[in-house]
Amino acid sequence: MIVLLSGVWLAAPAAALDPRLSIGQLKHTRWTVEDGAPPDIIAIAQSKDGFLWLGAGNGLYRFDGISFEAIPAIAGDRTRSAQITALFFDRSGALWVGYRRGGLAVYRNGRWLPLALPDVARPVIGFAQTPDGAVWVLSSRLNKPITRYKDGKWTAIDSSWGMPDQIVSSIATTRDGSLWAVGWKGISRLARDARHFEHVKDGEDLETGEHNRALSLDRSGRLWMLSADGLRLVFDGRNFVPAAEGAFSNFTMPARYLPRLVADRDGGFWASPQQGGITRLSLPGDASHRFEQRDLEPFGMKEGLSADNASALFEGRSGEIWVGTASGLDRFRSTSVIPMPTLAMEGGLATLALADGNLYLESRDALYIVPRGGSAERLVAGVGYIGAACAAPDGSVKLLINGELLTVRRGSIDRTTAPAELANRAKECLFDGAGRLLVAGADAGIWSYAGNKWVRLPIAGINFNNNWATTIQSGPNGRIFVTLGGLGLYELTGEHLKPIWDAAQIGSISAIDSLDGQLVMGGRFGLARYDGKKISVISADEQPYLAGANSLTHTATDLWMFTDRGLVRIPHTMLFAAFDHRAKAQPRLYGLLDGLPAVLFDPNSHSIAAGADGRVWMSAPGGVALFDGSRPDLPREAVQPVILSLATEGRSYDADAGPVRLAQGTSRFSIAFTAPALQRPDLVRFRYRLSGVDANWVDAGSTRTAAYTNLGPGDYRFDLSSSNGAGWTPSVSMAIKIPPTFVQSIWFKLVIALLIAGLIWFAYIFRLRRVTDRVRASLEARLAERERIARELHDTLLQGFHGLIYRFQSIADRIGDNEPVKPLINQALDQADAVLVEGRESVGRLRGRGSPCDLAEALTETAREAPTERAAQFNLTVEGQAVALHPAAHDEVLRIAQEAIRNAFRHAEAKSISASLIYLPGELRFGLSDDGIGIPETVAKDGERAGHFGLVGMRERASRIGGTLTISSRAGSGTEITLSVPGRTAYFSVRKRWLDWVSGRVAGIDDG
Repeated sequence: MIVLLSGVWLAAPAAALDPRLSIGQLKHTRWTVEDGAPPDIIAIAQSKDGFLWLGAGNGLYRFDGISFEAIPAIAGDRTRSAQITALFFDRSGALWVGYRRGGLAVYRNGRWLPLALPDVARPVIGFAQTPDGAVWVLSSRLNKPITRYKDGKWTAIDSSWGMPDQIVSSIATTRDGSLWAVGWKGISRLARDARHFEHVKDGEDLETGEHNRALSLDRSGRLWMLSADGLRLVFDGRNFVPAAEGAFSNFTMPARYLPRLVADRDGGFWASPQQGGITRLSLPGDASHRFEQRDLEPFGMKEGLSADNASALFEGRSGEIWVGTASGLDRFRSTSVIPMPTLAMEGGLATLALADGNLYLESRDALYIVPRGGSAERLVAGVGYIGAACAAPDGSVKLLINGELLTVRRGSIDRTTAPAELANRAKECLFDGAGRLLVAGADAGIWSYAGNKWVRLPIAGINFNNNWATTIQSGPNGRIFVTLGGLGLYELTGEHLKPIWDAAQIGSISAIDSLDGQLVMGGRFGLARYDGKKISVISADEQPYLAGANSLTHTATDLWMFTDRGLVRIPHTMLFAAFDHRAKAQPRLYGLLDGLPAVLFDPNSHSIAAGADGRVWMSAPGGVALFDGSRPDLPREAVQPVILSLATEGRSYDADAGPVRLAQGTSRFSIAFTAPALQRPDLVRFRYRLSGVDANWVDAGSTRTAAYTNLGPGDYRFDLSSSNGAGWTPSVSMAIKIPPTFVQSIWFKLVIALLIAGLIWFAYIFRLRRVTDRVRASLEARLAERERIARELHDTLLQGFHGLIYRFQSIADRIGDNEPVKPLINQALDQADAVLVEGRESVGRLRGRGSPCDLAEALTETAREAPTERAAQFNLTVEGQAVALHPAAHDEVLRIAQEAIRNAFRHAEAKSISASLIYLPGELRFGLSDDGIGIPETVAKDGERAGHFGLVGMRERASRIGGTLTISSRAGSGTEITLSVPGRTAYFSVRKRWLDWVSGRVAGIDDG
């Protein structure tokens, strides 16, 4: 008979490594050298942040559950060997590293702190720490094998401490603060704060036989010793236990090498003699029990261990067991889903069926019953595939297996021949209200069995060859429903099938279950519910975990289903909230790493079944497994993100060194990070952000590297957070500074800004010079033309007019003074002289002659002669040193100013008119303002008065000399007129400045 361990699950407490489980039921994972694991792992320890540290034949490594990181050795060290023989974390978090040769070193916060052990010739094989903070170092020396380190001083433990010269194979501290040592000459104890070891006499001669022994402290504080003679209790937490009382085993173990022993937190023991693999045994409930050789559970290479020579054993923080071997690293841990290797079916799936509260299972051609809360019991051998199983009203169970109907009662099995059409075709069965057995027979249709008679129901309109009857289920109000492949859900009434739903929304119905009086159906594209009135659907597009929901079952609290992702567990309340309110469900997913034998690629309705005791059984190609609902689900380990390093194109920076200052001009870098998760690293997800670059968190998924490019100089902060599916952890940060190059500095930017401003200024000057030169050339042309006209006037008109005056004067001289015409002729001659003088002055003005003060005088004269209907006070102010103007500019400025003055007197109705002439080095400015009525709005808008051309002419004259004319006026507020003319155009002679000279050189112009 095959007996399962399942019967104990109902009362079993939650445990990290339940001692009731065999090694074969634990999840074993291994990492070999081919997977990146270091070779020859001799020592293992775990730091507070969760990393697993490995002392290997080629150095120190750190493991986060995914990858192995080699820790660089001490730079320039030639005294310490590469092989590490012992690891130990003290209470401050510093890692003590013992070497095969060269003594030890301490690794803290990413830095090596070499310590000079007094004798470095022999390997360091162990460490311990007592409550006073002293660290005790054990080496394989024959004399003074133990050395004490405290307050920076080393003390060799010799006979003055009561420790004779001997080989000491193991040391350990107990909760009372005592230090224990076991060696060739027996067991010694150093009480807390004592200075002398007490040699324990226990009636056992330890000086004979094998001397290699190991000590280990269990969870309750008891100290155990393993030797070639077996396992024994040394200290019960209060007192020493003599050998006669502490022996718990009657087996032998090879002790050629120093053995390894771990007493795990759940009462199990793991031992390794460093050859032949490892051995596991569990502490019995009866303390008087002695383990025999047959009680040992060996596990070596043939069972899957990475190598037989296991040199390191260690219990992790979550209760998992780690084994270091010559070829890699192994881990043993509990899983939520417990494999049942004794029920594995070779070549296919075992089939499950549930009836009368018991589970029926066919495996390896034998039929088993698993009673409520009990173990599997074989009912009968030689049966085939269980097609259907259902409970009968009389308390028996009907099983359709191959071509037989089995009626199972306690202690008896009756066999009845079933129709040949149902052989290997029966899918599901149930009893209806009339007591008939109804069977869904795939392409054979639907059958009934009553009164020892089989009848195929004559269902009209259904071609069962193309649409198999796959399930039959009792639903709302006791109604019976059948699923037909390709057609959907039907209700069976008598001998008729009534269509309910075509199931197109979920692809097709592959599994069905009755839950709280409602039908729940699984399909390729989601889950559906029928409450007797309407269909509700949850699409796999909305809830991805439902994709491929096939095999279904339920317990009192949860719905279980096989999907494409594995085994899904979802509470009823969460499921109905998703159906009723479209709420986002958060189910629990179990996969291969949770102990599932395999993820089903083609599940069926017999792949999963739940017993009335809350246990869920499942069958997959890898075997049968069990989930015990009475045991709390294994908690997810806490994860803490760790930033490892930052790498640029030419250098790597350790995150432990503090804020990172990169080289000038760095524009890209990558950051490596992780989160130690030694149980389920596949569940860990990350998010990060770089301040100044990322506005929001970046979801990195399981990726453990972040890369950034096109970065500028500045201060950055990299934030990292991790999650194991139970919320995000507080973030950790790294400060990063990228100094600017000179080209990126503010000084360079200021220089560039000044250069650009200078270029703009030079461009402006160059443009101004060109425009001014064009205007000046135009004025020079006009001046040349005026001089030509002046010469012509002088040489022709004025000379001729002067000759005429002389002729008339000679005539006048011949006329007597008494002649009446004499006064008239003299008056005419005087007027001719005045005209001649005025002509000469005009010719002089055409030639550009005149005083610099002519412009101011002319404006004052214009104001005096201006016609006005009301008196207005005129005031002219001259600022700066008056200089001669270019003739053409002089005329244009004069005409503009005269027009402005006349308009003010004529139209402004002002009481006061103020004018100004301002001579600036680079500009001539004329301004006129009055307090009159202002320019009418229409004139200001149009820029001219209808039928008048004064304003238009003023603008045209200003434009001709490169000037700017501004007229601002508001009705009732007077008028302001401003004329601005560049100095190079206005002044007859302009003193060059260096900037003009430079611009002239740039323009290629020489003013001569």
